[in-house]
Amino acid sequence: MQVGAVLLAIACSDPPSSIDGGAQAQGSSEPTDSGASATAASSETPPDGGSTSRAVDDTSGGDSSSTDAVPALRPANLTITLHLENHAPYDATYAAELRQFADAFAARGGRLTLEPRRALFMPADPAVIETLRQLEAGGHAVGAHAAIGAEDGLSQVDFVTELAAGRAELLDVAARVDHVSGICSPLDFVGAAADAGYAFTTAATVYCLFAMAPEARPEGYEDLVCNGAIDPVCHRSYPDDAALRIRPWRTDTGAQWLTDVPNGRIVLLPGSGSLPCLAEESGGDSLPGDCVLADDDLEIAFADLDASLATRDAAGYFTYYWIWGSWDAASATPEALASLLDGIDERVDAGDLVWANATEMYDGYVAWAGR
Repeated sequence: MQVGAVLLAIACSDPPSSIDGGAQAQGSSEPTDSGASATAASSETPPDGGSTSRAVDDTSGGDSSSTDAVPALRPANLTITLHLENHAPYDATYAAELRQFADAFAARGGRLTLEPRRALFMPADPAVIETLRQLEAGGHAVGAHAAIGAEDGLSQVDFVTELAAGRAELLDVAARVDHVSGICSPLDFVGAAADAGYAFTTAATVYCLFAMAPEARPEGYEDLVCNGAIDPVCHRSYPDDAALRIRPWRTDTGAQWLTDVPNGRIVLLPGSGSLPCLAEESGGDSLPGDCVLADDDLEIAFADLDASLATRDAAGYFTYYWIWGSWDAASATPEALASLLDGIDERVDAGDLVWANATEMYDGYVAWAGR
């Protein structure tokens, strides 16, 4: 398997049945490729880059002499997930700043995904709780940022117990708490999330590869070494190929989390890095601290987004989101925020993007996949 070897212009008419290099997950059914995609060849394409690829139809129209209509491309669903942590006190001031930030997006049609961390965020000031309720009612989503899984001595039972307790606590705040982030682990993080009552996960990183046996990992990661989940190497979003981070899949176990399992209990929505830290993370050998969104971050962000959008095919379902780690009001200037929203507006107006919070992404995926 060659990580990132897959072409940026892969076409996937169905969720990839083999994201880990082509091997069908044990107990899963055969992929149901309908053949409706107008591709020239059709081997399944694994999100880890795998050794297989699929030839791509030129969606610009191909031969100019052809009179065939070019299939319309489905817009990708876009959100930004905010990890609400590391910026206490979570008081009325914090609540007002969070509302102001969310309102700036809502004014442009934006739908955010709010992920509070239980240990640092809950319980919070009543003003914060009420703000979360109101933001969810206004079209944003709420999920959990667990930040658990890498601790020495953590058992699978305790893993599930902690995740379930966090979900129960948030359900006192939000109407739906269907997803969790921050759970990469050498343990079965997929099974833990499902057993705790979650339906999907966000923000997978390189650290999630520790759940797989070394020989089962993508090429180049067999001897992975990291100093915890926030090690700069292991904290990077994974899969790392732009074509693969736009396509969700369903899975059943951490040991094979890169393999699509048609009836798997968890849907995995891959993410695309921490937005205000993209420039710092691009070449650094240490995890940045507090980052502020700037022009160099936006340049990287939109280049990656456009590379992902260029991989769409006529039959797929697509999601894309940035993570805003350790969100606080100081992590973006008004000018940078306006530039971000302007860039998104251009792509929405062009029909390439549509805003959808993470819960809506999940619902859309289930409807599209029929499972």
